[in-house]
Amino acid sequence: METINELIRKYDATAYENMRQNLKNLPLLDCYETEDGAFFRFIQNEKPFCAIIAFSAEGAENLLNHLEKEDKMVLLDLPKDVFLPMRALDKINIEGAEVLDCNAYFYLKDDIEIEEDEHIQKLSKDDALFVYENYDGKDTTSLEEIIDYIEKRPAYGYFENGKLVGWVLIHWDGQIGVLQVLEEHRSKGIAKNLMKVITKAVLDSGRVPGCEVKRDNAASIRTVTGIGYTHLGQEFWVLG
Repeated sequence: METINELIRKYDATAYENMRQNLKNLPLLDCYETEDGAFFRFIQNEKPFCAIIAFSAEGAENLLNHLEKEDKMVLLDLPKDVFLPMRALDKINIEGAEVLDCNAYFYLKDDIEIEEDEHIQKLSKDDALFVYENYDGKDTTSLEEIIDYIEKRPAYGYFENGKLVGWVLIHWDGQIGVLQVLEEHRSKGIAKNLMKVITKAVLDSGRVPGCEVKRDNAASIRTVTGIGYTHLGQEFWVLG
């Protein structure tokens, strides 16, 4: 039986490696890595992004202190274009930033059983506008990002009578997300089935499936834990 500290270290390593692997597919401007974590600056959909992943409040402070003044300005001057996943960020104050408090979940098993469901199909670029316009979190993303997710990563939708009623994608950092089912179609197990299918797709690619869920999103927490995801830590996403 693993101790909580061993699980936390596994969470750190998995989150870090997922991000590093996915950043390889983006135009990387620079990367600064230390034992505290790493700072990345890259281009996503022709926009400059910065990302920091740190394993402690002290480590995050150390990384921020190492950054040049121009990088700190980038972090603070790009509304909704900057994301800093950090552990224990509640001890760090970044003026003018919105903090999303999430639980981090990972699927640590080797396989997952799924049942064939003709309603679940891969999404195409033609579905992107509908997903974007009906996604509750569209203020934190863009249509261009949704298109990018669909074209470059596993993305699935649930269709009833030819109409898209639910979907799940994978973010730029490799984490499963943008999971949503239209309100009138909820409580039918659609979200659970979508999560199972995309979890298998990630497993088949040789990576560890992971997702972040807002701590107050009880329905999504029930969905991911119900199919075998393990809560391995707390993660704070800062929107500059």
